[in-house]
Amino acid sequence: MAEKKEKKEEKDSDVFVLKVNTEGVLFTNTRLGDELTPAIIKLTNPTKEKYAFKIKCTSNEMFKIKLPVGFINKDETIEIPVYHMANKAIPENNKQYFAIYYTKVDDDD
Repeated sequence: MAEKKEKKEEKDSDVFVLKVNTEGVLFTNTRLGDELTPAIIKLTNPTKEKYAFKIKCTSNEMFKIKLPVGFINKDETIEIPVYHMANKAIPENNKQYFAIYYTKVDDDD
């Protein structure tokens, strides 16, 4: 019998190569929960490769990501505005999160 070969999914890297400006996103406003409150996620690509990225959050009703998908070129830094929406509950510390996913793409894309 012929052996069935399984094709393993290849990872671009075992290490998160993009740099994020912070360990967390902090929304500060004396009227947090009552009005739109902005914060910034600064994403840096220190590599010589171009990447496509996607940012997800735990609650699309509570948070708005201005640029949830995009490209980041080699040696580029981009600032991505994120917002805590008005008239939404104040999030508990360390209960909500933003996740960043990425994959390498050709420079032509």
